[in-house]
Amino acid sequence: MISVHDREIPLFIKAVIRSAKQSTKKNQKIICSGVEYTGIKPDQVFALRHLIYQEIVEHPENII
Repeated sequence: MISVHDREIPLFIKAVIRSAKQSTKKNQKIICSGVEYTGIKPDQVFALRHLIYQEIVEHPENII
């Protein structure tokens, strides 16, 4: 389940990790990864885009 604009949306998507790297920011170890979603449907793309936009706007200090 993801929460987009106070609405709970079930989201079950298969993905493959394509890259991963480790770095340090403010003395914290951060692991960044790139994923490829496989077999994703248009409504799932829509939900993910809105989730990412929501997080960037509402929590710009967070790493997503």
